[in-house]
Amino acid sequence: MRFYTRLFLALSLTLFPCTLLSKQPADSSLFQKGVALFMEMIDNRNPSDIDPSFIGVPEHDWLITATTNFAGLFATVKGKDIPTFGNINASLHSNVSGKVGVGAGFRGLYLAYSFDMTKGYSKDLNLTLYKQRFGVEFRSHSTDRLSGKLSASILPGMALPISKGDTRLKATILDGYYVFNSKHYSLPAAMTQGLIQKRSSGSVTAYALFMSGKLEAKDPVVAVIGGGLESMEFYQAGAGIGYGYNFTPNQGKFLLHLSAAPMLVFFNKNIFTMLKDIDLPDGSSYLTEISKLVKTKHKVFLTGIARAAIVYRLNSHVYMAAKALINDIRFSTESNVKLHMEDWVANFTVGVRF
Repeated sequence: MRFYTRLFLALSLTLFPCTLLSKQPADSSLFQKGVALFMEMIDNRNPSDIDPSFIGVPEHDWLITATTNFAGLFATVKGKDIPTFGNINASLHSNVSGKVGVGAGFRGLYLAYSFDMTKGYSKDLNLTLYKQRFGVEFRSHSTDRLSGKLSASILPGMALPISKGDTRLKATILDGYYVFNSKHYSLPAAMTQGLIQKRSSGSVTAYALFMSGKLEAKDPVVAVIGGGLESMEFYQAGAGIGYGYNFTPNQGKFLLHLSAAPMLVFFNKNIFTMLKDIDLPDGSSYLTEISKLVKTKHKVFLTGIARAAIVYRLNSHVYMAAKALINDIRFSTESNVKLHMEDWVANFTVGVRF
C-alpha cells in the first residue's frame, strides 16, 4: 500500500509545472513560496487558460458536503479443457460497499471522512486529483465477501455455490487523464463541482492506466474444481484516447456529463498459482503450490473506462450531484483461461457553499 500511495503522490507532483516558482517575488521566503505553490496546485478557481464564457468559478470559497458512496465489482473466470473437469465457468459479484461521509473544503483543498455502513470491502482507499487540464485517480480495495457459482462441463446441470469467504479479490487501479480542450471543457465541473460549466462543450481526452489484482480461492474445493488453480495475479498498463462532453442548457444550473475511452493494454503480466499433488517414492503424496508466469493469448488488447455525472445547482449556495465511474478489465491466456472484471464506483452528494 505504501508503494502505491508514494507512486500516486509522485505522479501527481510531476504533473505540476516547476515554472510556477518563477511567479513568486524574489524576496519571498522559501516557506512562502511553498505555501503559494501548494495553493496554486490545488486551486481550480482561477485557472488562467479557460474561457470565462464557457467555464466559471463558484462565488463562495467555503464548502461543506454530505455524501453517500457505493462501489462493487463483477468477475467471471472461464476455462476450457481443464484437466478432469473439462470446461469451467465461475461468476462472482461482491456485496455493494456503502459509505456515508461528510466533508469540508476551502477552494481546491477538500477533506472528508466516511463511515462504512455495509462492510462490502474489507479495505478501501480512494485518492483523487482533478485539475482542469489533467488529473489522477487512485483506488485500492479488497474483499472476501464475494458470492456466485462455479460450474463444470463434467457435471451438467449442476453448479457449486460460491459463498462469502470462499474467495478473495484484491484490486488496485491508478489512472490519469489529459484534456486537450481545457479552455472550454471542464471535467472538474462534472466530477468535483470545483468549477461551473456555463455552456455545453466537449473534448478529446487522453488516458493512461495501471492496474494490479489478485483473485484467489480460499476454499480448497473451489481450487480443485478449477483444475487446481488457487490464485490468479495480474498486472496491466494501457493508454487510450476518448471523448467527454458536458451538456448544460441553462448556464450550468443543470449539467449532464458523459465520457468514455477504449484502453489499449500494451503490458500484461499474469502469475498463476496451482495446487499440485507430488508423488513420493514410497507411494505417498503431498500437496504443494507451484507459481508460474502465464502468457496472454494476445500481446495487445482492449479494455475501457467510462464516466457519467449529473449536477443540479439550486442556487449559488446549494447543489446536488451524482456521478459514476466504471473500469472494464479483461484478458485471456494461451492456456484457455479468461478473466473479465468490472470495477465500479458511484456516489451522490449534497453541497453547500458559503
